[in-house]
Amino acid sequence: MGYKIFLFLCMVVFFVNGEIRVPLKKREAKRDTNPAPKTGRVNLKNLRNEEYWGAISLGTPPQHFEVMFDTGSHLLWIPSHRCTTCDNKDMFYEEKSTTYVNLNRSVDINYYIGYMNGFAGRDTLSVGGITVQNQGFAAALEGAFQDNLFDGIMGMSFTEENSYDNLTTVIDNMVKQNLLERQIFSFHMNRNGTSDAGGEMVLGGWNEDLFDPNTLHYIPLTDSHFWKFKVQSIHMDDGDWFCKNCLAIADTGTTMITGPINQIERIFKKFQAEDLDNNGVYFVKCDKIPELPDIKFVINGRDYVLRSTDYTFQNSTIPGYCMLGMSPNEDTEWVLGNVFLVKYYSVFDMENKRIGFGTLK
Repeated sequence: MGYKIFLFLCMVVFFVNGEIRVPLKKREAKRDTNPAPKTGRVNLKNLRNEEYWGAISLGTPPQHFEVMFDTGSHLLWIPSHRCTTCDNKDMFYEEKSTTYVNLNRSVDINYYIGYMNGFAGRDTLSVGGITVQNQGFAAALEGAFQDNLFDGIMGMSFTEENSYDNLTTVIDNMVKQNLLERQIFSFHMNRNGTSDAGGEMVLGGWNEDLFDPNTLHYIPLTDSHFWKFKVQSIHMDDGDWFCKNCLAIADTGTTMITGPINQIERIFKKFQAEDLDNNGVYFVKCDKIPELPDIKFVINGRDYVLRSTDYTFQNSTIPGYCMLGMSPNEDTEWVLGNVFLVKYYSVFDMENKRIGFGTLK
């Protein structure tokens, strides 16, 4: 055995002037095409406690946009430079991106409020310091979002099989490309924030400086495509019930709490709320807010309570009246928008198909 080792050593060393020299061979280091999973953070901006949005970039070199992060939809879209209804928006110039791929098909989407028509493509996306390769998205040619301060929307629900656009969501692509430290994302929305301090979205984790993880209570999802779960009841302290065993969606892209017409109208009647503009937005007298009861949402055995100051807005343009943070919808399900979500720290768990709410510090 020792003889064989000696022969091997003689093959790889040289003796020069009594010195032993070992020839070294340079090897080019391999580039890591699969970066280690990480956690990304996005600071949110806030408009009157109604809309929350943050920054992304798309393309090579990057083109920058402000988007609403919407857990109620799945599509990423931003305005095309050919958009006819996108005044005062940052627009995407596909010909300026060296990594852009045109998918040669149109995309149309209708939201509860608003719509978007455009065309599909793929490009490099960066959000919160995380880079997603070959992300599918739509470039809008027209839409009904001119009055919003954000440029587009980044959907954060799950990819829908056989959906109208056949585009994989950003969060699903992050999971497939092993970009997240954990398969979760989380939100803190600052109710009293300004446009410079509206809260935070964390990709791949959460921020323990903002809430106590020991208070986090998970609720299993009832749907494979949406952040939908069962609500055991919605009622008031006086025993008046508005729903039992109903379904709700946690939606960061919706300002209000919305519910089936017959159930929401019972709340309006109890609060003596008025539709002063005849546009479906209801108001109550501001001096009556301290008298309004708490609304209790019982979800997976735990009570989530909204005070009257939680579900009303003081920034009404009608003197003496405050806007009620609730509105009717034409569905059979409730939508828990930002009026509900700002009260808690919310964790969206993709791997275990569940959502969690924790107590803010």
